[in-house]
Amino acid sequence: MRRKLIMAAMAVMLPIGFLATIGTGVASAKGSTTFDGNISCNLQGSVSVKPAITSTSVGPYTVKAKLTNNKCIGLDGTSTTQNGETIISSTEALTFTVPVSSPPTAGCSALLTGGAGSFTVPSITVKWKGTSKITSTVLGSSGVTITPGSPDSIISLGGSVTSGWSSPATYQISLGTNTAALAAACVSKKGLSKFTVDDNGGDNLEIGPAF
Repeated sequence: MRRKLIMAAMAVMLPIGFLATIGTGVASAKGSTTFDGNISCNLQGSVSVKPAITSTSVGPYTVKAKLTNNKCIGLDGTSTTQNGETIISSTEALTFTVPVSSPPTAGCSALLTGGAGSFTVPSITVKWKGTSKITSTVLGSSGVTITPGSPDSIISLGGSVTSGWSSPATYQISLGTNTAALAAACVSKKGLSKFTVDDNGGDNLEIGPAF
């Protein structure tokens, strides 16, 4: 979420050559490049829910997301080209379980108002696509915060990077999904079994020491 402010400040404060040289990454075994610094991407994808959430169901539900990103940039002087390799995109997958709430609440309420720590996502592997081989980044487990809103509800995760980054780093993920569409699906005959998430305006996958 820092992209617009930081990019404007960097354009004023830092010369172009400096931006291109900081955050050069560290070469890993087998010809793979492990990235460093602070990288921000726009992440979006689809989410499946089993069993489908209906107006009478109470869970538990298994939620699986398949995500991709694009438009990656470097922040704080980081370059998206390091050791001659350039990040183009990535794919990620995550799974978490929405438990039965206490007291049990039917419909979308458990999914949309669970709050921090109600659900836990195991580690997530970011598989980078580049001009050559880039080391995958493993994001440590995280609690899930779901914040209801209009027009979008926000699914947020964050924690420590456990491997695949040259320096100690943390991560933040923020995904938006249309609240009205979720509610309409929940009261439909088939229920809510799949929905899309968007990039929430960008910068919704952030990895690096700054986050």
